Parts: sequence; C-alpha cells; structure tokens
Amino acid sequence: MKRLTRGFQSVPSFELVDIGLLPGGSYSIAWSINNAGLVVGEATNTQGKLRAFVWQAGQMTELPALGRVAVARWINDQGRIVGYSGADLRYPHSCLWVNGELIDLGVAPNYPIAWALCINNQGTLVGYVGRPRPNAARRAFVYTNRYQLLPSAMKYAYAINNNGWIVGVVYDGEREKAALYQPDGTLLELGTLAGANARSVALGINADNQIIGWSNTPDGRARAFLWQNGQMVDLGTLPGYRESTAVSINDAGWIVGWAAKGERQLMPVLWYDGQIYNLQYLVQHGLSGWTLRRAHAVNNLGQIVGYGFYRGRTRAFLLNPLP
Repeated sequence: MKRLTRGFQSVPSFELVDIGLLPGGSYSIAWSINNAGLVVGEATNTQGKLRAFVWQAGQMTELPALGRVAVARWINDQGRIVGYSGADLRYPHSCLWVNGELIDLGVAPNYPIAWALCINNQGTLVGYVGRPRPNAARRAFVYTNRYQLLPSAMKYAYAINNNGWIVGVVYDGEREKAALYQPDGTLLELGTLAGANARSVALGINADNQIIGWSNTPDGRARAFLWQNGQMVDLGTLPGYRESTAVSINDAGWIVGWAAKGERQLMPVLWYDGQIYNLQYLVQHGLSGWTLRRAHAVNNLGQIVGYGFYRGRTRAFLLNPLP
C-alpha cells in the first residue's frame, strides 16, 4: 500500500477488515489509525470493562488501565498512543501508552479531570481538562513534559499537526466557535457557516493546515466544513440526509466523517476530489453482515477506521483501499 498524493484519481473502492473484539468482549470502536496501519480504540473485555486496545495485522491487544475504564483516542507514527483512563469516565486521567506500558499523566493543577485526545509525531499531546459539575469548567491544554493550559477562551483542543497547529473550540461568552492556536501564540476564531449567532467546532487538521469540523448553517443544521486560506466552505451532506460532520483529513485532502438524518440514522462518508461519497457503497469486499455507521480517521495511505454494526453488535472496522 503506497502513500497517497494529491491530484485527481479514480474514486477509491475498499475492502472491509473486521477489527474484531477482545476475548470475551461484545463491543469495539476504532478511533485512530497511523501511517503504519496500527489501529487504536475502545472495546469491552471478558469482565465487561471498557478497555483501550491497539490492533495490528489481525491481532487486537488490550492495553493497561488505571481503573475500570480506558479509551485510546490517537496513535502517532512512532506508535505512541494517547487517551484517558480511570475508575469511570467522569474522573479520568490523561494517559500515554509506550510499547504497551501505561504512563499516567495525571491532571493539571486545579483541574481534577483530564482527557488526552491527540499526539503528533513530535510527541506533543493536546486535549482538555475540567472540573466536575456543577462548575463543569473546561480548558484546552498542550502537554510535552507537563500540562500547559492554552488561553482561557479555548475550551477544547481536539487535534494537533506536525507543524504544532492546534484546533478545537473557543467560547466567546455566548457560543462555541471553531478555533486555531498557532505555535507563536496566535489564537484565531475560524467563524461559522451562518454568522456570529451560530456554533462551530474544529476537529481535525492536516500537514497543509487544512482544517475540518462542523458548523451550524443558517437553517440551524450541523454541516461539515473545510477551512483553508481564511475561508470556511460547506462540504454538504448525502442526498436525503440533513446534517454532516467531518472528523479527519489526511495529507492528500481526503476527508472522512458521517452524514446524519438524526442521532440514530448515521452513514459514514468520504469527501474526495470535492464530492461526497457514501462509504458503504464504496466497499467491494467484506461487507456481508455489516451496516457501517461512522468513519473516525483516515491515514495517508487512504486506510479508514470507524465503527458499524456487525450482525447487530457495535464493531470496529478498517477499510483498506483496493489497488
């Protein structure tokens, strides 16, 4: 499998690979894939506990946990994995897994909760910290050797690229807005598709600093966007679907996410060469028994991970592009 390049190619087709389950488990979701094809996510084990996993070449391995729950959210090209773990999902610590060993990154001062969501190839982590309800305060952070809180307006950091650009959300006092934090300390609000009274969220960024996420439109619906060169563009949705969300973009400009008719009616999609495609229809092999639901990540080889229902059970999948 070769690295993708920009420029028109034929619409890709895929083979579906079942990521499977942990021994005795009943559920799995894939969250991230690196450029070596390693996949991470969450799955239940034989005790019914939620566990982080790493998958490679057909083998799913349970990762150590701090308590009853652990979730792996991102893996970089060095195989370093970040996520969170704790007694439950209400009070997690940020975690780093290196060569299968768990490193507890703890929490930031005055914030007893921490979620690590992304790590770039330089080993810099981003995510957010918080306090429990009723305060429920949130602050975005960047982590190298310690927690460094980003400007107070930035509440969530969802992704960081290898240039050190961080995307997430700022709160302007009334609504959440997609945001970009640059290494020189500049914080930019990226706007919305519907003016100042709408919401938007930035969820992913590639090496060319193209940013994706979702925004409200003038009719109040959520719609996927691409932001580049200071311009936010509506990516649209599938025919018959009301909304869409973009969550990952690779360096060739492939974007994945999902279209939605409602909370329970989701379909994974690929935006490719300016067009939107239903991923279910692009799978040529391995689809029997599956109904796909969400695509969560795409790497620079065009491999896509997410989850769907396999014979009625929630299950992680990998889509490999066919030659």
